[in-house]
Amino acid sequence: MGTTSTRFQDLNLSNYFLFAAAAEDEETSQLLLETLLGIRVSGVKVSVEYSLLYSSDFRSVRLDLYVSDMVEVHYNMEMENRERTSLPQRSRYHQAEMDVAA
Repeated sequence: MGTTSTRFQDLNLSNYFLFAAAAEDEETSQLLLETLLGIRVSGVKVSVEYSLLYSSDFRSVRLDLYVSDMVEVHYNMEMENRERTSLPQRSRYHQAEMDVAA
């Protein structure tokens, strides 16, 4: 059983640990959103590993990073390190769950 270890200095944002640690900081999340979306975002609140669960009868969703801003726009940022053919469907499912929660 071999384990792979990476020095902290060699990590980048594609590493989930560093992504979550960095994005947990509200200023960093705001900067990430503004850079990725090309819009101004203000007054963000961040939740790392945010779970959406409406009832024990339904499947829950765990979002890597759930961010809301001052005007109550909600954002979901996910870190993907491998090619997923189901990414559009998964993204739409997460968006639908977030819409129900709003």
